Amino acid sequence: MPLASIAADELEATVARLFDCDQSLINDPWPVFAALREQKPILRVGPLVAVSRYDDVKQVLRDPETYSSVRAKGTRELARRAELDDEGLAKFQALTAFESRGMTQNDDPEHARIRRFVNASFSAASIATLRDQVEALVRELLDDIDARGQHEFDLVGEFAYQLPFRVVCRLLGVEDYDLGTLRAWQAEIRKGIGTMYANLDEAYEAMLNYRSYVLDVIRRHRAHPAAATDLFGRLVSTDDEGTFLDDEDLIAIFITMMTSGNTNDVISNAVVSLQRHPDQRDLLRDRPELMRNAVEEFFRYSPSVYNIHRSATCDTELNGFRIRAGETVRLLLASANHDPARFEDPETMDVTRKNARQHIGLGFGIHTCLGQWLARQEAELAIAELLRRYPDLRITEQVDFRRNFTIHGPDRLMVAV
Repeated sequence: MPLASIAADELEATVARLFDCDQSLINDPWPVFAALREQKPILRVGPLVAVSRYDDVKQVLRDPETYSSVRAKGTRELARRAELDDEGLAKFQALTAFESRGMTQNDDPEHARIRRFVNASFSAASIATLRDQVEALVRELLDDIDARGQHEFDLVGEFAYQLPFRVVCRLLGVEDYDLGTLRAWQAEIRKGIGTMYANLDEAYEAMLNYRSYVLDVIRRHRAHPAAATDLFGRLVSTDDEGTFLDDEDLIAIFITMMTSGNTNDVISNAVVSLQRHPDQRDLLRDRPELMRNAVEEFFRYSPSVYNIHRSATCDTELNGFRIRAGETVRLLLASANHDPARFEDPETMDVTRKNARQHIGLGFGIHTCLGQWLARQEAELAIAELLRRYPDLRITEQVDFRRNFTIHGPDRLMVAV
Protein backbone atom coordinates (compact mmCIF):
# COMPACT_ATOMS: atom_id res chain seq x y z
CA MET A 1 0.00 0.00 0.00
CA PRO A 2 1.28 3.54 -0.67
CA LEU A 3 2.73 5.46 2.25
CA ALA A 4 2.52 9.17 2.95
CA SER A 5 5.61 10.99 1.75
CA ILE A 6 7.91 13.10 3.94
CA ALA A 7 9.81 16.04 2.45
CA ALA A 8 13.60 15.79 2.56
CA ASP A 9 13.96 19.02 4.56
CA GLU A 10 11.59 17.65 7.23
CA LEU A 11 13.09 14.18 7.49
CA GLU A 12 15.72 14.66 10.19
CA ALA A 13 13.32 16.54 12.48
CA THR A 14 10.64 13.90 11.92
CA VAL A 15 13.05 11.08 12.72
CA ALA A 16 14.09 12.91 15.89
CA ARG A 17 10.42 13.10 16.92
CA LEU A 18 10.06 9.37 16.30
CA PHE A 19 13.14 8.64 18.40
CA ASP A 20 11.63 10.83 21.14
CA CYS A 21 8.52 8.61 20.99
CA ASP A 22 5.98 11.00 19.48
CA GLN A 23 2.76 8.98 19.89
CA SER A 24 1.43 9.52 16.38
CA LEU A 25 4.74 8.38 14.88
CA ILE A 26 5.09 5.43 17.26
CA ASN A 27 1.64 4.31 16.11
CA ASP A 28 2.59 4.62 12.44
CA PRO A 29 6.36 4.86 11.82
CA TRP A 30 6.31 3.24 8.38
CA PRO A 31 6.27 6.45 6.27
CA VAL A 32 9.29 7.66 8.25
CA PHE A 33 11.17 4.42 7.66
CA ALA A 34 10.32 4.49 3.95
CA ALA A 35 11.57 8.07 3.63
CA LEU A 36 14.80 7.16 5.41
CA ARG A 37 15.48 4.18 3.14
CA GLU A 38 14.78 6.22 0.01
CA GLN A 39 16.37 9.57 0.91
CA LYS A 40 18.90 9.10 3.73
CA PRO A 41 19.46 5.38 4.36
CA ILE A 42 22.18 6.26 6.87
CA LEU A 43 21.48 9.47 8.77
CA ARG A 44 23.11 11.17 11.73
CA VAL A 45 20.32 12.22 14.11
CA GLY A 46 21.74 14.07 17.09
CA PRO A 47 24.24 11.70 18.72
CA LEU A 48 23.00 8.65 16.82
CA VAL A 49 23.73 7.20 13.40
CA ALA A 50 20.48 5.66 12.15
CA VAL A 51 20.74 2.76 9.68
CA SER A 52 17.54 1.83 7.88
CA ARG A 53 18.24 -0.51 4.94
CA TYR A 54 18.31 -4.29 5.24
CA ASP A 55 21.75 -4.93 3.75
CA ASP A 56 23.40 -2.18 5.79
CA VAL A 57 21.84 -3.40 9.04
CA LYS A 58 23.02 -6.96 8.38
CA GLN A 59 26.51 -5.74 7.53
CA VAL A 60 26.78 -4.13 10.96
CA LEU A 61 25.38 -7.20 12.73
CA ARG A 62 27.84 -9.54 11.05
CA ASP A 63 30.83 -7.41 12.13
CA PRO A 64 30.98 -7.40 15.96
CA GLU A 65 34.65 -6.42 15.94
CA THR A 66 33.86 -3.05 14.36
CA TYR A 67 30.44 -2.60 15.95
CA SER A 68 30.40 -3.57 19.63
CA SER A 69 27.35 -4.57 21.67
CA VAL A 70 28.84 -3.22 24.89
CA ARG A 71 26.75 -0.35 26.20
CA ALA A 72 28.10 3.03 25.14
CA LYS A 73 27.45 6.30 26.97
CA GLY A 74 25.70 8.39 24.34
CA THR A 75 24.88 12.09 24.51
CA ARG A 76 21.44 11.46 26.05
CA GLU A 77 22.94 9.32 28.80
CA LEU A 78 25.70 11.82 29.52
CA ALA A 79 23.11 14.61 29.71
CA ARG A 80 20.98 12.53 32.06
CA ARG A 81 23.97 11.84 34.31
CA ALA A 82 24.83 15.55 34.41
CA GLU A 83 21.39 16.54 35.72
CA LEU A 84 21.44 14.08 38.64
CA ASP A 85 22.71 14.72 42.15
CA ASP A 86 25.17 12.29 43.75
CA GLU A 87 22.46 10.00 45.09
CA GLY A 88 20.59 9.97 41.80
CA LEU A 89 23.77 9.33 39.84
CA ALA A 90 24.62 6.35 42.04
CA LYS A 91 21.16 4.90 41.40
CA PHE A 92 21.44 5.53 37.67
CA GLN A 93 24.84 3.85 37.48
CA ALA A 94 23.54 0.85 39.42
CA LEU A 95 20.60 0.51 37.04
CA THR A 96 22.68 0.75 33.87
CA ALA A 97 25.15 -1.77 35.30
CA PHE A 98 22.27 -4.12 36.10
CA GLU A 99 20.86 -3.70 32.59
CA SER A 100 24.27 -4.24 31.02
CA ARG A 101 24.72 -7.60 32.73
CA GLY A 102 22.41 -9.17 30.17
CA MET A 103 24.08 -11.21 27.42
CA THR A 104 22.75 -8.90 24.71
CA GLN A 105 25.15 -6.16 25.85
CA ASN A 106 28.34 -8.21 25.88
CA ASP A 107 30.84 -9.05 23.15
CA ASP A 108 32.80 -12.23 22.63
CA PRO A 109 34.59 -13.87 24.32
CA GLU A 110 32.49 -12.93 27.40
CA HIS A 111 29.22 -13.31 25.49
CA ALA A 112 30.23 -16.72 24.10
CA ARG A 113 31.49 -17.89 27.49
CA ILE A 114 28.11 -17.37 29.14
CA ARG A 115 25.97 -18.34 26.17
CA ARG A 116 27.59 -21.76 25.76
CA PHE A 117 26.04 -22.83 29.06
CA VAL A 118 22.49 -22.23 27.81
CA ASN A 119 22.63 -22.83 24.04
CA ALA A 120 21.71 -26.52 24.26
CA SER A 121 18.66 -25.79 26.42
CA PHE A 122 17.32 -23.35 23.83
CA SER A 123 18.03 -25.33 20.66
CA ALA A 124 15.16 -26.12 18.30
CA ALA A 125 15.19 -29.75 19.44
CA SER A 126 15.08 -28.86 23.15
CA ILE A 127 12.27 -26.34 22.71
CA ALA A 128 10.26 -28.89 20.71
CA THR A 129 10.05 -31.02 23.86
CA LEU A 130 8.18 -28.17 25.58
CA ARG A 131 5.46 -27.95 22.94
CA ASP A 132 2.82 -29.93 24.86
CA GLN A 133 3.44 -27.89 28.01
CA VAL A 134 3.18 -24.57 26.17
CA GLU A 135 0.04 -25.67 24.33
CA ALA A 136 -1.53 -26.74 27.63
CA LEU A 137 -0.71 -23.36 29.18
CA VAL A 138 -2.25 -21.52 26.21
CA ARG A 139 -5.49 -23.43 26.74
CA GLU A 140 -5.37 -23.03 30.51
CA LEU A 141 -5.09 -19.25 30.26
CA LEU A 142 -7.94 -18.97 27.76
CA ASP A 143 -10.06 -21.49 29.70
CA ASP A 144 -9.71 -19.24 32.76
CA ILE A 145 -10.92 -16.25 30.75
CA ASP A 146 -13.86 -18.24 29.37
CA ALA A 147 -14.75 -19.59 32.82
CA ARG A 148 -15.13 -16.03 34.09
CA GLY A 149 -17.65 -15.40 31.34
CA GLN A 150 -15.63 -12.52 29.94
CA HIS A 151 -16.80 -11.49 26.50
CA GLU A 152 -14.44 -8.50 26.51
CA PHE A 153 -10.98 -8.52 28.05
CA ASP A 154 -7.47 -7.09 27.82
CA LEU A 155 -5.60 -9.52 25.57
CA VAL A 156 -2.23 -8.18 26.71
CA GLY A 157 -2.70 -8.33 30.46
CA GLU A 158 -4.73 -11.52 30.63
CA PHE A 159 -3.11 -13.62 27.92
CA ALA A 160 -0.29 -12.30 25.70
CA TYR A 161 1.87 -11.21 28.63
CA GLN A 162 0.97 -14.13 30.86
CA LEU A 163 1.95 -16.87 28.41
CA PRO A 164 5.67 -16.18 27.79
CA PHE A 165 6.15 -14.85 31.30
CA ARG A 166 4.84 -18.05 32.89
CA VAL A 167 6.79 -20.27 30.50
CA VAL A 168 10.07 -18.53 31.33
CA CYS A 169 9.28 -18.53 35.04
CA ARG A 170 8.78 -22.28 34.94
CA LEU A 171 12.11 -22.71 33.15
CA LEU A 172 13.72 -20.63 35.88
CA GLY A 173 12.00 -22.43 38.74
CA VAL A 174 9.98 -19.39 39.84
CA GLU A 175 6.97 -20.27 41.98
CA ASP A 176 3.53 -19.22 40.74
CA TYR A 177 2.92 -17.11 43.85
CA ASP A 178 5.93 -14.94 42.91
CA LEU A 179 4.66 -14.13 39.41
CA GLY A 180 2.82 -10.93 40.31
CA THR A 181 5.73 -9.51 42.27
CA LEU A 182 8.27 -10.31 39.56
CA ARG A 183 6.01 -8.87 36.89
CA ALA A 184 5.71 -5.58 38.80
CA TRP A 185 9.48 -5.29 39.23
CA GLN A 186 10.12 -6.15 35.61
CA ALA A 187 7.53 -3.65 34.37
CA GLU A 188 9.12 -0.86 36.43
CA ILE A 189 12.58 -1.61 35.07
CA ARG A 190 11.29 -1.85 31.50
CA LYS A 191 9.73 1.61 31.85
CA GLY A 192 13.22 2.98 32.34
CA ILE A 193 14.79 1.30 29.33
CA GLY A 194 14.77 3.81 26.49
CA THR A 195 13.70 6.70 28.76
CA MET A 196 17.02 7.17 30.60
CA TYR A 197 15.22 5.95 33.73
CA ALA A 198 12.77 8.80 34.07
CA ASN A 199 11.29 6.62 36.84
CA LEU A 200 14.66 6.52 38.61
CA ASP A 201 13.60 5.92 42.22
CA GLU A 202 10.96 3.32 41.38
CA ALA A 203 13.21 1.48 38.93
CA TYR A 204 16.10 1.47 41.42
CA GLU A 205 13.95 -0.05 44.16
CA ALA A 206 12.62 -2.65 41.72
CA MET A 207 16.17 -3.51 40.65
CA LEU A 208 17.33 -4.03 44.24
CA ASN A 209 14.38 -6.29 44.95
CA TYR A 210 14.87 -8.15 41.66
CA ARG A 211 18.56 -8.75 42.34
CA SER A 212 17.89 -9.90 45.90
CA TYR A 213 15.27 -12.32 44.63
CA VAL A 214 17.63 -13.89 42.06
CA LEU A 215 20.39 -14.30 44.65
CA ASP A 216 17.90 -16.04 46.93
CA VAL A 217 16.93 -18.43 44.12
CA ILE A 218 20.63 -19.18 43.54
CA ARG A 219 21.19 -19.87 47.25
CA ARG A 220 18.20 -22.22 47.39
CA HIS A 221 19.44 -24.21 44.40
CA ARG A 222 22.96 -24.44 45.80
CA ALA A 223 21.60 -25.65 49.14
CA HIS A 224 19.57 -28.42 47.47
CA PRO A 225 21.29 -29.29 44.16
CA ALA A 226 19.62 -32.70 43.88
CA ALA A 227 16.20 -31.03 43.77
CA ALA A 228 17.13 -28.77 40.85
CA THR A 229 14.97 -29.98 37.96
CA ASP A 230 14.40 -26.63 36.22
CA LEU A 231 16.81 -25.08 33.71
CA PHE A 232 18.12 -22.44 36.09
CA GLY A 233 18.72 -25.01 38.82
CA ARG A 234 20.82 -27.06 36.44
CA LEU A 235 22.80 -23.97 35.45
CA VAL A 236 23.58 -23.19 39.09
CA SER A 237 25.41 -26.51 39.39
CA THR A 238 26.78 -26.69 35.83
CA ASP A 239 30.43 -27.54 35.38
CA ASP A 240 31.50 -26.77 31.82
CA GLU A 241 35.07 -27.98 31.37
CA GLY A 242 35.77 -27.27 35.02
CA THR A 243 34.24 -23.78 35.03
CA PHE A 244 31.23 -22.94 37.17
CA LEU A 245 28.99 -19.96 36.61
CA ASP A 246 29.37 -17.43 39.40
CA ASP A 247 26.56 -15.37 40.91
CA GLU A 248 27.03 -12.47 38.49
CA ASP A 249 26.94 -14.84 35.50
CA LEU A 250 23.74 -16.43 36.79
CA ILE A 251 22.14 -13.04 37.41
CA ALA A 252 23.03 -12.09 33.81
CA ILE A 253 21.35 -15.23 32.48
CA PHE A 254 18.28 -14.70 34.66
CA ILE A 255 17.99 -11.06 33.53
CA THR A 256 18.38 -12.01 29.86
CA MET A 257 15.74 -14.72 30.04
CA MET A 258 13.26 -12.60 31.99
CA THR A 259 13.62 -9.30 30.15
CA SER A 260 14.62 -10.20 26.60
CA GLY A 261 11.55 -12.22 25.78
CA ASN A 262 9.05 -10.01 23.94
CA THR A 263 6.72 -12.73 22.68
CA ASN A 264 3.85 -10.93 24.40
CA ASP A 265 4.33 -8.07 21.94
CA VAL A 266 4.67 -10.46 18.99
CA ILE A 267 1.29 -12.00 19.89
CA SER A 268 -0.39 -8.63 20.48
CA ASN A 269 1.08 -7.09 17.33
CA ALA A 270 -0.02 -10.14 15.32
CA VAL A 271 -3.60 -9.79 16.56
CA VAL A 272 -3.58 -6.11 15.56
CA SER A 273 -2.14 -6.95 12.14
CA LEU A 274 -4.68 -9.70 11.50
CA GLN A 275 -7.52 -7.35 12.43
CA ARG A 276 -6.18 -4.88 9.86
CA HIS A 277 -5.76 -7.66 7.26
CA PRO A 278 -8.96 -9.71 7.56
CA ASP A 279 -8.16 -11.61 4.37
CA GLN A 280 -5.00 -12.96 6.01
CA ARG A 281 -6.90 -13.80 9.19
CA ASP A 282 -9.48 -15.76 7.20
CA LEU A 283 -6.74 -17.51 5.21
CA LEU A 284 -5.01 -18.64 8.40
CA ARG A 285 -8.26 -19.83 9.89
CA ASP A 286 -9.00 -21.89 6.78
CA ARG A 287 -5.42 -23.11 6.29
CA PRO A 288 -3.80 -23.61 9.71
CA GLU A 289 -0.84 -25.35 8.06
CA LEU A 290 0.34 -21.84 7.09
CA MET A 291 0.77 -20.82 10.73
CA ARG A 292 4.51 -21.43 11.01
CA ASN A 293 5.24 -19.29 7.98
CA ALA A 294 2.75 -16.73 9.26
CA VAL A 295 4.74 -16.41 12.48
CA GLU A 296 7.82 -15.48 10.44
CA GLU A 297 5.72 -12.86 8.66
CA PHE A 298 4.56 -11.50 12.03
CA PHE A 299 8.20 -11.08 13.07
CA ARG A 300 8.86 -9.28 9.78
CA TYR A 301 5.76 -7.16 9.45
CA SER A 302 5.36 -5.86 13.02
CA PRO A 303 8.35 -6.93 15.13
CA SER A 304 8.49 -6.54 18.88
CA VAL A 305 11.99 -5.03 18.81
CA TYR A 306 12.24 -1.93 16.62
CA ASN A 307 15.91 -1.14 17.01
CA ILE A 308 19.14 -2.17 18.66
CA HIS A 309 22.36 -0.26 19.22
CA ARG A 310 25.98 -0.89 18.42
CA SER A 311 29.03 1.20 19.27
CA ALA A 312 31.74 1.82 16.68
CA THR A 313 35.08 0.57 18.00
CA CYS A 314 37.09 2.54 15.43
CA ASP A 315 36.68 5.09 12.64
CA THR A 316 34.95 3.26 9.82
CA GLU A 317 32.66 3.59 6.81
CA LEU A 318 29.31 1.97 6.17
CA ASN A 319 28.19 2.09 2.55
CA GLY A 320 30.25 5.26 2.08
CA PHE A 321 29.02 6.95 5.28
CA ARG A 322 31.78 7.86 7.73
CA ILE A 323 31.24 6.75 11.33
CA ARG A 324 33.57 7.90 14.11
CA ALA A 325 34.98 5.68 16.84
CA GLY A 326 32.67 5.71 19.86
CA GLU A 327 29.56 6.77 17.95
CA THR A 328 26.34 4.91 18.67
CA VAL A 329 24.80 3.22 15.64
CA ARG A 330 21.03 2.68 15.84
CA LEU A 331 19.99 -0.27 13.69
CA LEU A 332 16.37 0.09 12.62
CA LEU A 333 15.32 -3.56 12.46
CA ALA A 334 11.70 -2.70 11.76
CA SER A 335 12.68 -0.55 8.79
CA ALA A 336 15.03 -3.23 7.45
CA ASN A 337 12.17 -5.72 7.59
CA HIS A 338 10.18 -3.45 5.26
CA ASP A 339 12.97 -2.85 2.75
CA PRO A 340 11.56 -3.39 -0.77
CA ALA A 341 15.04 -4.36 -1.94
CA ARG A 342 14.60 -7.55 0.12
CA PHE A 343 10.83 -8.03 0.48
CA GLU A 344 8.37 -7.58 -2.36
CA ASP A 345 5.42 -5.33 -1.49
CA PRO A 346 6.76 -5.00 2.07
CA GLU A 347 3.92 -2.89 3.47
CA THR A 348 1.45 -5.72 2.91
CA MET A 349 1.24 -8.57 5.39
CA ASP A 350 1.33 -11.86 3.49
CA VAL A 351 1.29 -15.07 5.52
CA THR A 352 2.33 -17.01 2.40
CA ARG A 353 5.42 -14.83 1.78
CA LYS A 354 8.15 -17.14 0.48
CA ASN A 355 11.10 -15.30 2.04
CA ALA A 356 9.43 -14.21 5.28
CA ARG A 357 12.07 -16.05 7.27
CA GLN A 358 14.76 -13.69 5.99
CA HIS A 359 13.47 -11.11 8.47
CA ILE A 360 15.79 -9.85 11.20
CA GLY A 361 13.09 -9.39 13.79
CA LEU A 362 15.01 -11.83 15.99
CA GLY A 363 18.38 -10.26 15.31
CA PHE A 364 21.25 -11.70 13.31
CA GLY A 365 24.78 -12.91 13.95
CA ILE A 366 26.24 -13.78 17.33
CA HIS A 367 23.40 -12.03 19.13
CA THR A 368 20.54 -13.76 17.34
CA CYS A 369 17.81 -14.07 19.97
CA LEU A 370 18.66 -16.88 22.40
CA GLY A 371 14.97 -17.71 22.79
CA GLN A 372 14.08 -17.57 19.08
CA TRP A 373 12.67 -21.11 18.94
CA LEU A 374 10.63 -20.63 22.09
CA ALA A 375 9.28 -17.31 20.79
CA ARG A 376 8.25 -18.94 17.51
CA GLN A 377 6.56 -21.82 19.31
CA GLU A 378 4.65 -19.58 21.73
CA ALA A 379 3.46 -17.25 18.97
CA GLU A 380 2.39 -20.15 16.75
CA LEU A 381 0.38 -21.92 19.45
CA ALA A 382 -1.14 -18.72 20.84
CA ILE A 383 -2.38 -17.31 17.52
CA ALA A 384 -3.63 -20.71 16.35
CA GLU A 385 -5.73 -21.18 19.50
CA LEU A 386 -7.06 -17.61 19.40
CA LEU A 387 -8.24 -18.10 15.81
CA ARG A 388 -9.76 -21.50 16.59
CA ARG A 389 -11.49 -20.45 19.79
CA TYR A 390 -12.57 -16.92 18.89
CA PRO A 391 -13.38 -16.74 15.15
CA ASP A 392 -15.13 -13.39 15.64
CA LEU A 393 -12.50 -11.77 17.87
CA ARG A 394 -12.29 -8.02 17.29
CA ILE A 395 -10.42 -5.10 18.82
CA THR A 396 -12.79 -2.71 20.57
CA GLU A 397 -10.58 0.33 21.27
CA GLN A 398 -8.10 2.46 19.39
CA VAL A 399 -4.68 0.82 19.58
CA ASP A 400 -1.94 3.01 21.01
CA PHE A 401 1.49 1.43 21.06
CA ARG A 402 3.60 2.17 24.12
CA ARG A 403 5.82 5.22 23.89
CA ASN A 404 9.03 3.24 23.60
CA PHE A 405 11.04 3.08 20.40
CA THR A 406 12.91 -0.07 21.38
CA ILE A 407 10.25 -2.51 22.59
CA HIS A 408 7.19 -2.18 20.36
CA GLY A 409 3.70 -3.27 21.29
CA PRO A 410 0.53 -2.12 23.06
CA ASP A 411 0.33 -2.16 26.85
CA ARG A 412 -3.41 -2.75 26.54
CA LEU A 413 -5.47 -4.42 23.82
CA MET A 414 -9.18 -4.69 24.55
CA VAL A 415 -10.89 -7.38 22.48
CA ALA A 416 -14.42 -8.74 22.27
CA VAL A 417 -15.07 -12.41 21.60
